[in-house]
Amino acid sequence: MTRGEIKRRGRMYYPESPGSTGWDAPFALDSLIKDAANEVARLTDCYEDIRYLDVTAGTQTYCSSDTYRPTAVFIKNSSGSWARMRVMRSQDDNFDQYRFDAQADPPTHVACRGGNQILLGPTPSVTRAAGLMIEGYVQPGEYWVYDSGGTAVSPTDIDECPLPVWAHDAVVYNVLTKRAEIARDFNASEVFRRQYKTHLGDAEAKAGLYRARSAKDYAVRQF
Repeated sequence: MTRGEIKRRGRMYYPESPGSTGWDAPFALDSLIKDAANEVARLTDCYEDIRYLDVTAGTQTYCSSDTYRPTAVFIKNSSGSWARMRVMRSQDDNFDQYRFDAQADPPTHVACRGGNQILLGPTPSVTRAAGLMIEGYVQPGEYWVYDSGGTAVSPTDIDECPLPVWAHDAVVYNVLTKRAEIARDFNASEVFRRQYKTHLGDAEAKAGLYRARSAKDYAVRQF
């Protein structure tokens, strides 16, 4: 379902306007849709993706704002190849020997703190554009489309919602719930909320099922 299709469903299922001339403006619905997709992603763990960050010499701490649970971190070396970093806990004493070591290229260890804060060990000694690749559970954020280099593309109505297709209805009913609440139509918002919770539960169940299947498939391939 595209951003434009979600907008059309929102206007079709709940055409009432609270009277504001800007209510049906694309930017108003864009904001609701962005918030709804982010919420569904965080509550169901249904969306895994990659984010790229620039590496800056002398900077140890980085933030991947859309990532709330990193699962793997890779760094680009001097030959342009990606190397998987060893993930440790920031409070682990063993991380201190890398955290406070002299600068190096590339760093070999990483610690995740507070969900989306990333500490490199040792501190990088070389600046490299898009030199850090973070894989994990993310929310779509402001942008739904990225080019091959990981650069965000400006939003349009033809952008496909990046969440799995079975989570799209949860996004639609989240938007409808928020839309009715803004209009102070609490009867409608309660109806939409019940539908939202149903679709949210379905999305969460499917996300858990597919993760379990992936783990089982991986275990089978190991032996």
